[in-house]
Amino acid sequence: MSIIVNLVPPTAGGGLQNAVSLVMGIAGNEVLQRRSVVVSPHGGPVHKACDELGLAVVPVRPGLMGRVIFELGGGARIARRYDAKTVFTLFGNAPLVSLGLYRVSGFALSNILTPEVDFWQDLPVVRRNLKELKDTLRLWAARRSDEIIVETDFLAERARTGPFHDRIVHVVKMEPSATVLKSLAERPRNDSTGDLRLLALTSPHTNKRLCAMAPIMARLEALRAERGATQPEFMISIDSALPHARAVSAAFEAAGAHLPRFIGKIPPTAVADVLREVDGIVNIARLESFSNNWVEAWAAGLPLISTDADWARASCGDAAIYVDPEQPEQAADRINRTFSSPEVLQALTLSGEQQLSELGAHGSKIESYAQILMAAVERN
Repeated sequence: MSIIVNLVPPTAGGGLQNAVSLVMGIAGNEVLQRRSVVVSPHGGPVHKACDELGLAVVPVRPGLMGRVIFELGGGARIARRYDAKTVFTLFGNAPLVSLGLYRVSGFALSNILTPEVDFWQDLPVVRRNLKELKDTLRLWAARRSDEIIVETDFLAERARTGPFHDRIVHVVKMEPSATVLKSLAERPRNDSTGDLRLLALTSPHTNKRLCAMAPIMARLEALRAERGATQPEFMISIDSALPHARAVSAAFEAAGAHLPRFIGKIPPTAVADVLREVDGIVNIARLESFSNNWVEAWAAGLPLISTDADWARASCGDAAIYVDPEQPEQAADRINRTFSSPEVLQALTLSGEQQLSELGAHGSKIESYAQILMAAVERN
């Protein structure tokens, strides 16, 4: 009996990177390779990866229309064609029309599980209300699942005592992309040159608080100038033509900081190349479920600059420089002190290695998925 692996929703960013990693894991797992039928947008990275790896794949029309068709009957037809009774959705909900299918779904909407954080506070009232309505619909769709998978113990506790108290909740922890690990192993990062190039490997989302880096960078520039160090550079993986990029540039100008360098969207296969060129990773998001940035920074031996919050500390432990974006001078001072001390940087690197080891050996993630899905098949 087959399992439908729904990879229609992830189309960019960390979600797409995780989807590509998943199909690589499926190809290396005998049970999942034999049982899985992947559904993904036609011609996209997931479709191409499946073809290269020899996986069964059903391509669907890319874009909104293809998604609508898949949700409103297309997914169910694919399941009948392949005699599948279980559908696994990596991120999001099972197809809306999926009667008779046992649904296992990944849930990464941490704002729904952490309602005390005002996630959409930066948006105008109308857009904010629309986002909150969309979240309500997403939760309704997710609650149609029989089993839920989250990425941290912190979120699992919130799910079990909150909206998924009557569902089976699993934790499958993040691990670095196989592509990133392979590339870093073949060509490790060079030793630090004393420069300070910070990277936000991110999307143009207000949650990422990129504008908040402006006063931090202005203060950091002044601190490094005082001790004769090279000026820091802030790099952002979004396109400079986007409205959000223009808003970030305006914030940097207003703060008196050098403008950030926009390097555009980074494909999953090029992430390791970018990691080799920087000295630290920045993620000061208001809220995350679990960020690829964390494991990629640790795998590359890079210092991680993170929001100081309970959800971040629960996942990162001692392997991050914690800052409060609303206290830019203190944040810059902390970053400056850390990068001025080889001993502290070495301790951070070791802590990152420890965090990775606690997540489990590479490959444990796909094994966890396999156990959950095969148990679901038996349960169904």
